[in-house]
Amino acid sequence: MTRLHVNCKFLLNSWSICYITMFTLHIVMFALNFSMDGLPKNKADPPIRISLYTIIIGMQLITTIYELCIATERLISSIRPKQYYARALDRKYLYPATFAIAGCLMICQYYMTEGGNHTLFSVIVLSLDLFTISVNEFAIKYGTRRFERMQGKTTLNGRYQVKESSQLAKAMQPVYICSFTLKLILFAPVLVFCYETNEEYDCVSRWFYIPFAYMELAYFGTLTAASVFVIAYFIRIHPRLRRRAEKLYQMIRGIPVTDEPSEPFVMQERASEGDIYFEKLARVWDEGLKGVNSGVNASTTGVTGHPPGVPSHPSTPHTAATGQFDSATVTGHPHTATATGHPQTAATRNLHTAAGSEHAHKATGAPGIPVTHEPSEPFVVQVRADEGDEKLKKLKRVWDEGLRRVT
Repeated sequence: MTRLHVNCKFLLNSWSICYITMFTLHIVMFALNFSMDGLPKNKADPPIRISLYTIIIGMQLITTIYELCIATERLISSIRPKQYYARALDRKYLYPATFAIAGCLMICQYYMTEGGNHTLFSVIVLSLDLFTISVNEFAIKYGTRRFERMQGKTTLNGRYQVKESSQLAKAMQPVYICSFTLKLILFAPVLVFCYETNEEYDCVSRWFYIPFAYMELAYFGTLTAASVFVIAYFIRIHPRLRRRAEKLYQMIRGIPVTDEPSEPFVMQERASEGDIYFEKLARVWDEGLKGVNSGVNASTTGVTGHPPGVPSHPSTPHTAATGQFDSATVTGHPHTATATGHPQTAATRNLHTAAGSEHAHKATGAPGIPVTHEPSEPFVVQVRADEGDEKLKKLKRVWDEGLRRVT
């Protein structure tokens, strides 16, 4: 997996900072509730609470916008990956856009808080989440199709980047879906029990009234748990973030962590079925040649004389029978036994000796009984095949199977 582009890192870091800010304000809100003598009556009890509400809900809007920006950035990075990943951080676009979007959203949230229209806020957030899911799904499909279409060694780096974009988009999609589902579950009771606030910031319910303190506790508790779940789930399903989280956890526990260099990642073209069979054929071929060579070396060093029962002949070198009958088939007739291997070898002389003794036994016969010579069926002596022959046979089978599948 390749490194993330700096633009994507910037968006992910900003997204995480917004969540951390929101969690910190939740803690401040809980601390404020514990410091009060009684339960809060509304959103302006005490007055600082309304400011905390504005910032918290504003951070929630900004995180939703950042999720949409991350999905859009992954889509843009897949269009022209080589040109995009060669660029540095787009400071002249990202920094002004970040401050402008954050400022606009905080202003909008201030007016929504002052107006107390919770229904409008819920519709905006849920609509942005649905649009983010749609854009990210399109980025996944587009990146997958582009990765499959990019062929050739000249586009390996580009395919590398497109694959990373598609993987991150796939990792973010469950996060977006979970976030939308949890927000929908969270906003439903809010719209029922406090769909708007009046001028005194008191909740206006549709059916029956629930104390503001209980509703606030349920809202912030559920929102915090849902946000932690979304972040943890994203770290778990993304390989690089999961490794870094495990490393940080081990460092916190005091476990020594050592970084070992890994093997370089090699991006391979997608092979066809015929290429796979021919690669397998080449491996089996190499193994067969190694087996034959090892068998010849073993027989040359291990067989240093004639076979048992065959006298030594000074005119025939001993090396003629070393390793030459690994797969030879000896065929012939009892009277004229011949070998398909090398002539004048020890195995050939042994077969001639056996055939001569059998012929002498038949010619002698018993006294007074006529002796007739009947032709017998030719016999076949199969010399035991070694490991090299078995591998060569396997090689031939793989070769034939590969040719059949290719043709």
